[in-house]
Amino acid sequence: AMPTLRSNSRRAVAASMRGAPKNLNPASFDALAQALQDTAWEVRAAACKTLGKLGDRRAIDLLQPLLRDNNSVVRDAAGEALQVGFGLSCSDAEGCVE
Repeated sequence: AMPTLRSNSRRAVAASMRGAPKNLNPASFDALAQALQDTAWEVRAAACKTLGKLGDRRAIDLLQPLLRDNNSVVRDAAGEALQVGFGLSCSDAEGCVE
């Protein structure tokens, strides 16, 4: 299990994920998937963006529920990751289509 992070640690994690390269190690997938459940919206948003860059199609099912996140930045990040990373057009009502 991922340790609980203090707020400034979370910001550091979010900041480091923002600069993640497109060829990010696929072993990072599980940690990013867990970060999507973080209580800090900054971490969830950064994890969305990083998963989009990673391009692992397993992320699609994990990102879709975040289109309904309670934070608009997270919703936007999930939508952008699905569109840019996977070429999907997503809406709350319709789900995602290629």
